[in-house]
Amino acid sequence: MTADPTYNIVVIAWLILSVVIFISLFFVIAPYGRHIRSGWGLALSSKLGWVMMEACSPLIFALCFILGNVPLSITSIIFLLLWEAHTSTVLSFIRSASRVHMRRCRCLLPCLAFFLTL
Repeated sequence: MTADPTYNIVVIAWLILSVVIFISLFFVIAPYGRHIRSGWGLALSSKLGWVMMEACSPLIFALCFILGNVPLSITSIIFLLLWEAHTSTVLSFIRSASRVHMRRCRCLLPCLAFFLTL
């Protein structure tokens, strides 16, 4: 079995880029968290940034599931629904108000989904 040369080129380039960034971070303070400063790029609110970060997982997973060539079965659909329920619970946890009892409930739902898949 031969590997696609494009894949190998991308992996090697990514590894080289990671080494360059790793070394450069010894000399440049990345504007993250307490080091944030103006003029470094677009600044987002923490909530919007978190939602954008978390939304990638359910959207890409659903897209791969829909476009994939694996035949649909009850099991695969159940796993899709469990994954989507888990990630939507995370998103709704972020959007929730400061109600402690709702947060605890929403934090327990992903744990329940995880243990149901074991």
